[in-house]
Amino acid sequence: MTPPDRPRSTPAAIHVRGLSQELRHASDNKILQVTRMVDMLPERGPADLLLEPVRARLAMLRPVRPMTRLRLLLTPADPVLVPAKSWHPDALTLPRSIIAPLVSLIAPTPEDVRGLNGQVPGDVSDGAALTRLGAPLWADTARRLTERDLPAAWSSREWQAQHGLTVTVLAPLLRALRLLLEQAVTLRQMPTLSDAPLEASLAEVLAAGSAAGPLGWGVMLAMVLGTCRAELVMPIMQRFMRDQRLAGPYAAGLEKAAKEMLDRIEDRIDAILPEAPLDAALASERIALAEKVGGFNRLDQRPPEEQRRTSRLRLKLIETNHALFERSLRARLLPPVGTAVMPATGDPGARDETVHTLEAEAQHLRGLAIAAKRLGDGERYERLLQEAAARYAAPPRAESLPLVDRMRLVELFAGPEAAWAMRPPAP
Repeated sequence: MTPPDRPRSTPAAIHVRGLSQELRHASDNKILQVTRMVDMLPERGPADLLLEPVRARLAMLRPVRPMTRLRLLLTPADPVLVPAKSWHPDALTLPRSIIAPLVSLIAPTPEDVRGLNGQVPGDVSDGAALTRLGAPLWADTARRLTERDLPAAWSSREWQAQHGLTVTVLAPLLRALRLLLEQAVTLRQMPTLSDAPLEASLAEVLAAGSAAGPLGWGVMLAMVLGTCRAELVMPIMQRFMRDQRLAGPYAAGLEKAAKEMLDRIEDRIDAILPEAPLDAALASERIALAEKVGGFNRLDQRPPEEQRRTSRLRLKLIETNHALFERSLRARLLPPVGTAVMPATGDPGARDETVHTLEAEAQHLRGLAIAAKRLGDGERYERLLQEAAARYAAPPRAESLPLVDRMRLVELFAGPEAAWAMRPPAP
């Protein structure tokens, strides 16, 4: 297959490329400012390309971004959408360069494009709410992709050079995306299932994947491994393949999906910024990584190289998570003796906000400690938590927290019995 020509460098493209290179070396605050500016544009167009070189940093910075209809539409594919520069045709992923052709197919008029870039009304704060809002959009888009043929103009060398994709490559990618949209609701519900309901739902999406050809099958496997626990779904997938007598590229697809999943896990383990604050999003991500690695580590009858790699990733995650845990604990919850943890103000609102922040950070740390136990590394965490509990259980200093707040933190660090022991003696 002849690759498309390199995209032609128009003055606008050269300008965007120059700004992108500047943004690559910009501060976190500058990146967040540019992201907010791009998100506010009614039609993002080439401006969205500005963010391409810094998407990995954005994933760590986790800015709050508006939920547009386009972002909602692509949510089911998020685990397998990758920057175009890091995608290759043999991967079980979808390059972000398919978004522009997708928009052209489903939003042919400027009014349609403005509708896709409009903000989604309603609550998208939890997964169930997002699924309810997205389900009609996903089903409608999948139907449109089924009904519409690729325009003849897309076969021209000019179009392919502009988008960096040939029709031969793009067509199966759009079919794989359509498959994910058709199965989006089932895929999003599967992580909450187990036993027979999980097996039934997984059989449904695997049947749809196997009917979509090797790419659709591989992308579906990658999605399942990206969202569900490997120790639960891998045996079901292997049984499905035996029952359906799937071999050749289908059998290879499972091993490839597992390898690419471990590649993404390793990238996320290594991606933590040296001074990243431990907030809810980062804590959730590190806990999810521990569950992923633990799941692969518990699998039986896997290739020896995969088992060795999983063991290496487990050790690497143990060390990076512990370093994050200890740094965060000592920076905020275990400051040097004599250092105030409360703001130097008499404002009750400021004090309440500080207490709320400390409790949230203590909960994040407890979650990391629980995840560490699943990886066989709980003792070091417990020692640090006991040290923190002893600090807050000690007689209060002038800058210390009120007793009721210290008891709450000790409960999070060491359990309710330790907190109860702090109660004042009865008169």
